[in-house]
This record gives sequence, C-alpha cells and structure tokens, in this order.
Amino acid sequence: MMIRISFHWKVLKQKIQKTKMKEFYNKPLWQLTADEFIEILNSKFRPNAENENKSEQTPSYYDSQEYAYGIQGLASLLGSSKRYAQRLKSEGVFDDAIIQKGRTIIIHKQKALELFKKYSDG
Repeated sequence: MMIRISFHWKVLKQKIQKTKMKEFYNKPLWQLTADEFIEILNSKFRPNAENENKSEQTPSYYDSQEYAYGIQGLASLLGSSKRYAQRLKSEGVFDDAIIQKGRTIIIHKQKALELFKKYSDG
C-alpha cells in the first residue's frame, strides 16, 4: 500500500511540474521571476532520468577507460603536476603511447603506465 501511494505522489508531482512548465512557456520572458527562469533553464539543459540512462549505455568518446586526453589527462594518470607530465612527454618517455595531431593529445593509458614504469626503473 505504501509503494502505491509513493508512486502516485511521483506521478502527481510530474503532472504538476508539466502544467507549471506550460504556464511558464505561455508567459513573456520579461514577466518571469528569476526562480521561474532558472527552473526553465534547468528543465531544458539538465537531462531527465530517462536520458541519463541512455547516455550511460552509450559510451562517450571522452569517457573512455582506455584513453586519457591532453596533458591534464596524462598528469592525472600519473598523479603528478601538468608541468612534470609535459616534461616527461617532451623527453619522449611516452612516444609509443601518445597520438598527437596539432594540439590534440590522446594517450593510451596502459601503454603510458608501462612506459612510465620502465622510465622509473631504469
């Protein structure tokens, strides 16, 4: 019984929000309060729970577990500063693990860690 009540509350809350949003859309922009305006922005630019599930299923290019991007990505992989990561990259320590075109840097994480271990040991 308790579950049904909470489910109906959610449905009721969603219906109220939808009607509230329709009222906002019918108002001219200059008549909106700051709270109403922020609520509209949040509803448009924050993905719904359904959209979040879809985005979690589709892996993003930049969320790859296999690659790091940029000097900042290399520095966070090594647990060091950007300056130290740049110095190691410039010395050629990670040449086999890095693909670079212009200012875009893509680092294969596993190879970079192996090369860093070799550099640290020898």
